[in-house]
Amino acid sequence: MERNHSKNFLLGIVFIAVGVVYLLSNLGLFPEAWKNIIISWQSLIILWSAIAIYKHHYVSGLVLALIGICFLLPELSSVLGFGYSEATLDAISWPIIIIAIGLFIIFHRHNHHKFHHDNYRIKSNVGSKDGKIDYNLVMNGIDEIFLEPVFRGGEISTIMGGAKLDLRRTSLPEGDTILKISSICGGVTLLLPLDWNVKVNSDSILGGFGDHRHTNGVSNDRRLIIEASFILGGGSIE
Repeated sequence: MERNHSKNFLLGIVFIAVGVVYLLSNLGLFPEAWKNIIISWQSLIILWSAIAIYKHHYVSGLVLALIGICFLLPELSSVLGFGYSEATLDAISWPIIIIAIGLFIIFHRHNHHKFHHDNYRIKSNVGSKDGKIDYNLVMNGIDEIFLEPVFRGGEISTIMGGAKLDLRRTSLPEGDTILKISSICGGVTLLLPLDWNVKVNSDSILGGFGDHRHTNGVSNDRRLIIEASFILGGGSIE
């Protein structure tokens, strides 16, 4: 309940801020150029990066912030008067974005080795001895069947890639099991048993994640909680 309240509060603040900017702009009290900067897809990415950092996804949050700022610089240059053009975007910003994605790959993997070495395996390995997964996919895809007897959650991260995970041959432990999914320009498909109790918390920009099964489980003591974050992508439960 507290998590949903915080999310609704933040969403409400965003809508209020957008409405205030529109109102002041229509009344001539707010510069049109700044309105176009604040209400833009670049600002949405920066906002999303702030949410990711707030949720302790520091590496992905900083990478998203860098990408958003790089694409916002041409708009800022016209307002602030510093030299920045589309040619500069091609010459400087795109290489910086590629470097940022590379840093995300390195540090994301390093952090999981450092803090979860005993709990996770990377990429193509479906699971570890305790049944947790960690997929880190960049311009790549996987199609895996999880065969361990108990699934204990984990994390799936994709950038311009896709993941398909079949969990119909495993089971959940008692209590809540958390699976975190984050994707930029990618997709994730989960194949789950019909009797699993699943709760989806989705925060997405130009994307979404939905449960397309005909039922949502009958078990009250075992539940899979999916925390999904998508930008220009989406996923589903089949």
